[in-house]
Formats: sequence, structure tokens, C-alpha cells
Amino acid sequence: MKYSLGSLAILLLGASFTHAEPLNAGAARIDITPPTGHPMWGYAARKDAPSLGVRDPLYARAVVLTVGGSQIAIVSLDLGRAPTRQSVQAIRRQLKDATQIETIFLVASHTHHGPVLELDDWPNKEKPYVRTLEEKIVEVIVEANKNLQPARLGIGSHEVPFNRNRHSKRADRTMDKELILVRLDDAHGKPIAHLVNFAAHPTMLPAQLREFSPDYPGFLAQHVETELGGLCLFLQGAAGDMSPNSPGEWKPESFGGTLGKFVVEKSRQLKCELADAKPFKTRERDFKFASRVDISNPLIYAAYSLAFF
Repeated sequence: MKYSLGSLAILLLGASFTHAEPLNAGAARIDITPPTGHPMWGYAARKDAPSLGVRDPLYARAVVLTVGGSQIAIVSLDLGRAPTRQSVQAIRRQLKDATQIETIFLVASHTHHGPVLELDDWPNKEKPYVRTLEEKIVEVIVEANKNLQPARLGIGSHEVPFNRNRHSKRADRTMDKELILVRLDDAHGKPIAHLVNFAAHPTMLPAQLREFSPDYPGFLAQHVETELGGLCLFLQGAAGDMSPNSPGEWKPESFGGTLGKFVVEKSRQLKCELADAKPFKTRERDFKFASRVDISNPLIYAAYSLAFF
């Protein structure tokens, strides 16, 4: 994910020499909280147990960027993982009919208090939650596309102390300390959106809590939106072994607020100067990996089923 966002930043920054086109941006948000009772994703110990309520609502936030005839939609999702391949194909079909946007970038926050997305029959086969989720993702991108306006863009990169390697004790343990901040302003200098790329697992709430929550990314976004206006999209980095390194209480509100204050401070120092860019160029690769265990073996399949579901 960091590679993709970094590539977008480089593409836009290096685009102001010749044949430049005006940059336009639009943003929108929609609630994607599942119905209470939907199975929860995130911790094997829960075994996909049904949710008992909503601690904090889940949202999808979308930004659409256009340069000339080139368009791209970036969507942050308060979900444990991005939608399945089948869902992404369905989203693309609907989106192309509605907007002609073909390039979409769906980024889940990796919250461990989100819903299971591999179910096509809950709460019923006629209209499962995942179909509603697909429709809402299309809806929020369409709305962001309707909100397009002339925009300026600024990009910052900062080394931060807010994450740590939760597993390795080696002195040379792998770390990713970079936080990338992209700010999009309207013609009057007011924020349309912030894109925040940071790597750390949202696991600040206990597995025993069976309530939906975006964890700290939701409170980061809330803080930035309250202080600066516009929308704040959290784009999870290569989290791997990265977990939060909270200077205060071990609570998503506290850590999200700490990150939010940092983003607000750096955003206020950022100059949004780029108003023209070359058309976007995108490339997609589809990766498929073999399972590390032979789940075609009925004994192994049964053991995993008992362990996880």
C-alpha cells in the first residue's frame, strides 16, 4: 500500500512541467456499520462469534481525483480487510456504469473489530450485508465524484515514534517509521481531504469485546476532521509486526487523538501548491498465493474449522 500511495505522490509532484491539466478532487463519507449480530472478524479466539452491538460506527471515506480524462478513486474502509475479489468486481461493474471510473484503490484499516466479509448469506441470502457494502462503496465514490472541484495538493513525509515491532527483540528488527501525509485543498485553501499513510495494527480493543469499532484509525480521522474540516482517510501501511506505540493510555481514543494532533500540526505547516498534474497512469497486478497448509485434506480442514469457526 505504501508503494502505491508513494507512487501517486511522485506522479503528481513530477507533473508540473509540460502538458499539465488542472487537478480536481472530491470527497464523501458513508456509514458501513453492519447490523448487530453479524459475525465478527479479527481474533481467532472469537471464532467469528456474532457482534453484540456497536461501540463506534464504521465508515467508508472516498476521494476521487481527476486530471483531464484520468480518474482514480481512493477509499478508506473501517474494515478488517478489503472486500473479496468477487465484491471488487461487482463494485467496478456498478461504478463504471455510474461514473466511468475504472481505477479504484480500496484500503481496509485492518481493525480487528470489523465484520467477516466472506459471508454471502447473512442476515439472509436475498440481501446479505456484503451486497449492501458493495452498494455503499459505489454510492460513496459516486458522491465524491459529484463533489469534484479545483484542488491543490501538498505532500509530506515524517519519521514518527508512534509504532513498534511487537514481535522481534533483535536490535535490527524491521520497522516502518514513516508517516506520509497528503493534503488536498480547495481553491480557497480549505481542506477537501487528508490521506494519512501509517503502519500499525488497530488492536487496542480486547478480543472479548464483541462490538464493532474502527479502533484508533477512526479517532484519528475524527480528530483531524474536527480540527481542520474535510475528510480524513486512513490508509494502512505495511503493518506486519507493527503495533501502536502509545505515549498515553492504551485506548483507541487516546492514541487516535495523539496521531490526530500530529497530523493537524504537520498539515498546518504543509503548503498545497500543486494545482496541475499530468494524467494518471496506473498498473494493476493480481497476486495469488498457495496455502501454507493442505486444506484439501479433510482432517486438516476439520481441525482448522474447529479452531477458527
